[in-house]
Amino acid sequence: MLVSAWKDEVGVLKEKVRKMLTTPPPAEEKILEKLSLIDAVIRLGIGYHFQKEIDDALLQFLETHQIHGSEDISTVALGFRLLRQHGYYISADVFHKFVDANGNFKENLINDWVGLLKLYEASYLSVPGEKILDDALEFTKKHLKCLVNDLPLPVAEQVNRALHIPVHRNVEKWWIELDFAKKLPFFRDRMVECFLFWASGPYSDPELALCRRTAAKAAQLFTVIDDMYDAYGTIDELELFGDTVERWDTSLKRLPDYMKLPFQAVLDFLKEIEEKTSKTGRSYCIQYIKEAVKRQIRIYTIEARWCNEGHVPKFEEHRALTGVSTCVYMFTYQSVSMMREATKEVYDWISDDVTGHETEQERGHVASSVECYMKEYGVSKEEAHDVIKKFIEDDWKYINEEFMKEAGAIPRKILKIFLSYARVMEVLYGDFSNNKYDVSDNTTKEITEALLVNPIPI
Repeated sequence: MLVSAWKDEVGVLKEKVRKMLTTPPPAEEKILEKLSLIDAVIRLGIGYHFQKEIDDALLQFLETHQIHGSEDISTVALGFRLLRQHGYYISADVFHKFVDANGNFKENLINDWVGLLKLYEASYLSVPGEKILDDALEFTKKHLKCLVNDLPLPVAEQVNRALHIPVHRNVEKWWIELDFAKKLPFFRDRMVECFLFWASGPYSDPELALCRRTAAKAAQLFTVIDDMYDAYGTIDELELFGDTVERWDTSLKRLPDYMKLPFQAVLDFLKEIEEKTSKTGRSYCIQYIKEAVKRQIRIYTIEARWCNEGHVPKFEEHRALTGVSTCVYMFTYQSVSMMREATKEVYDWISDDVTGHETEQERGHVASSVECYMKEYGVSKEEAHDVIKKFIEDDWKYINEEFMKEAGAIPRKILKIFLSYARVMEVLYGDFSNNKYDVSDNTTKEITEALLVNPIPI
């Protein structure tokens, strides 16, 4: 009875929110109120209940030019961010009204922490060539850092969280039965982290449960294989493993026993995917997935070879290879197979993106981007960090641009997965100081508790 009553109450509240979202275009003084409602619904993780209403409301704002016409920095910045986050293009020229004759943001913005924070968040939706948003980021970051110590505690915490990771960038029984912990003691058991970062991050909507399960399995299986390459196998054994996967030799006869376990687990995993996709007429998925697995193992093997030879590549060589050496593409091939939107055209689109890097695959390595840059240019670690951070910021601009450009051709659900994976990478590796996946410490624990345990503060 109690559960039924709760469901009834939830239904009433959903209709109330839906009604609030579908009201006609608001008067100028109410624009920020409606934008804030949309933002709150999305941040609370319930936006999937109202996706059509949110899209309609944002499109309404775009078509009526209410964001363009506003003189309020909070309204313009929040509207700009929400529109771009949902794939709607709005020009960065809307911010010129807040710039003085010298090209600097006006001084009267400095003490408005709300407006500064919204402008700061909006600046992360830039695309290449938008200098005004680069200036906005520099301006807002500088002044928010100065203001934060004078703000009341809850507000200061909000600002500090945004300065650390802006909102635009912020991601079982099967495993027990495999018993890898006893059979392969060299590997990292990261099942919780796999689910938290690689599954829940990109596939947060409730109806994507199968995607979450698939992504978590894929992440843990390839964590084991990654550890096998990094910390256990000899170069001869790793070359043999790579050749076995390349030939897709399912007999496994040539492999050492410790290598048979993970490869057999991968084969069983792919068989499970094939059985599920065949039932929905999408058996074409499995060939793409096999090729993605082969590609990933091929790169692992090349990197092991270079590591054995002590080779440190040029920075641009390293950067080119890392475009495909990340497991993100492979995880995506596997997990989106559970989505009805994963048509053959979508798989071809993903494949086109990957094969653009194929010519770089024969230049493997293990040294990090930082180490490569330090050696090639003779700079300190801190200087290398600064350069690579600039590359990351530029890449985010391209991500933002492509998200809006492809929004009409590729289902938004698919595009959001790639955007979410980029956010996961930002959370895990963005500050250089702590790899939150490889090293499970208090920071990882705090993130886990915040997302899965602690209630949302009201």
